Amino acid sequence: MINKKYFLSPALLIAAAFQTHAAVVPGVKEISFGPNAQVNAAFSQVSPNRIIVQGEKITDISGPGGAFDSQKQPDGGALISLAPGVSQSFTLFVVTDKNSALSIEIIPKSIPGKTLSFVPQTAPMKVKPEEKSWEEGQSYEKTLVDISKSIINGVIPQDFSEYPVSRVQAYSPAVGVTLRADKHFIGPHMRIVRYIMNNPSYLNQDLTEKQFYAPGVRAVMLSTRNLYSHGEGYAYVIFDDAQGGAHG
Repeated sequence: MINKKYFLSPALLIAAAFQTHAAVVPGVKEISFGPNAQVNAAFSQVSPNRIIVQGEKITDISGPGGAFDSQKQPDGGALISLAPGVSQSFTLFVVTDKNSALSIEIIPKSIPGKTLSFVPQTAPMKVKPEEKSWEEGQSYEKTLVDISKSIINGVIPQDFSEYPVSRVQAYSPAVGVTLRADKHFIGPHMRIVRYIMNNPSYLNQDLTEKQFYAPGVRAVMLSTRNLYSHGEGYAYVIFDDAQGGAHG
């Protein structure tokens, strides 16, 4: 089990785990895509098909006139219904509110409708408020303190949104434990990633927040400073921008 007794980073008073949980939709097929990618997907000719882009809202859908109907949904997804008699493949263009763009080569099939979840491989764009010297003095410190308070209260910090862990950027600190991203939150200037730490060795590992610091890391909180053999714990890492901290 994960040790949930928390120790505080010297830089910040941070001490709690996020309690939010991403919704799980059974039977959803996930498809990763890069910038301006084209993917092939079989779509039902007989019933609506649902498409979603993880962590983003679909804002525009375009394609050949008369080949399909689209209906946007409140959660940011969209229903796509192929027009009767459409049997030839065609291309559907999708754009999101975070400027992700992809084209879907739709292959009509006589199959039940399904949900396709598209997962962008790049970090989402966040609009940064126009603030001068936001990292200087009390403004920056207050930002970190506010984020810390949100963590302590077990809520997503103000102006942050939860994103799939598939979009966490590479991070490999020089520490003797393995890290697996478990939660991912992005704000205008920073991102927070909760990692599950695992000690793969047969020896106890003594840990400090300093071991997790790297270029781009602004704060670290550990659930334990001593991880027994094959034990697990949490590491919360606050990176300084939406492109995600240190790279391994």
